Amino acid sequence: MLRAIRIKLRNSDFYRLYNTRNDQSKGRLMLLINSLTLSLANVFITGAFYTSFLAQNGIDIVKVGIISFIPYLCWVFSLFSPKILHHFKSRRGLMLFNDIFFYTCTILGTTVMPHFVQSSTGRTVWFAIFLFLAHTSNALVGSGYTTWHLHFLPDGRDRQRYFSYMNLAASLMGTATAIGSSLIADKISGTPSEAAFLSTMRLIAFVVQVIRVVTLVLIPKEYPYEKPARKPRLRDVFTVPFSHMAFLLTTLVGFFWNLSLNTAMNTWTYYLMNTVKIPYLWTYIGSVVTVVGTLLTQHWWRRQIDKHTWNKMLLVVIFISGLLQFPCFFISAQTKWLFVLICALQGLNNVGVNLVFANLFYVNLPKGTTDEAIIFYNFSCNIGVLLSGIFGTWFLSRVTGSFTVFGLPVYGPQILTAIQGTMLMLLSLYVKLVTPLITPDRIGTPTRRSLIRRSPVRIH
Repeated sequence: MLRAIRIKLRNSDFYRLYNTRNDQSKGRLMLLINSLTLSLANVFITGAFYTSFLAQNGIDIVKVGIISFIPYLCWVFSLFSPKILHHFKSRRGLMLFNDIFFYTCTILGTTVMPHFVQSSTGRTVWFAIFLFLAHTSNALVGSGYTTWHLHFLPDGRDRQRYFSYMNLAASLMGTATAIGSSLIADKISGTPSEAAFLSTMRLIAFVVQVIRVVTLVLIPKEYPYEKPARKPRLRDVFTVPFSHMAFLLTTLVGFFWNLSLNTAMNTWTYYLMNTVKIPYLWTYIGSVVTVVGTLLTQHWWRRQIDKHTWNKMLLVVIFISGLLQFPCFFISAQTKWLFVLICALQGLNNVGVNLVFANLFYVNLPKGTTDEAIIFYNFSCNIGVLLSGIFGTWFLSRVTGSFTVFGLPVYGPQILTAIQGTMLMLLSLYVKLVTPLITPDRIGTPTRRSLIRRSPVRIH
């Protein structure tokens, strides 16, 4: 029985992609392990636990919005990243320092600081300082990982399988951790033990992150980096994408997606937990459905991508995401059942979202200017989040009261979800319009017709 299982495993796509037989598969295995541990730790430093941690320390919904967009403000500094990375033939030491510094500030510093600073305003300032320092460092050098790890990315349909396994593993680990910890958190919610529990789990997450980073940096093989034809210049970050129109148009999808989907940011979770009084466990309903949906439907989603093309499925998942935002307008303490229903539907759609968007960056990636392309893409997406966060925070600072619609109370965060839905609908229209210009013949490869049409665009 065990021998049959071992033989079946060795003949599986999973084992073919993740093993220790060669440097590429070993690198993918380490990335899989990294994804698992990252999903475990992120439960306690993002989402409901992070929002609750801020609320426990006297941070109101507007200040939560301010803190939330600080990291994305730092991505302005990412423009200088190619000039810095250009000087490093090996990036192991640089990545190790950056990541440990990052988590020391974002987890350890922010967890310990409230014990020394008592006022909510002072805590907000220190949260902003820690996040600014950490994310500025990460913006300057953090993109060095992508060029390194591109060597481990498989081609063709194996890329879909690779992303499927990565998404499934991360979802399983993150959801299992979230459910277990949420059951504990709900039992002690509202008691003095809640704050101690949140701080303790954040410190455990810090230890896990440090171990994860050391493993990720030291084990995978680091290949020589492609030398640019000339010394990187600041303007190359913008001129390179504009000379590769397919990549530029694809990047705009990422920009508008982040601009649309992050208008409410952490303030929506804050509203759910503090106004609607949703338990910790309920905030992970969508994650649970995504895990189950991935197990049951990921093969179906891959077939749909093969049959209808990646671009058409991109349009479908964006349209559905937008459609599901509008019912959120009516979620209140009286309609918690609606929250459960929408989370379940969003969880099913997220199976497709994860598969389609995982490949968004790579599908039209230009060759020979990878660092500049990475910086431009990350810069664009993070600027999208920053702009949406600034707008959402400003909006909530103006709309402080509530009004009634169909007998249900409506607050600022609910209005923001309707705005998000409208923006996503407009994004789906944009995707439909640019599809002929960015459609690959297969994952990562351009059609001959589109290549001629977009010349001199080069596509990875």
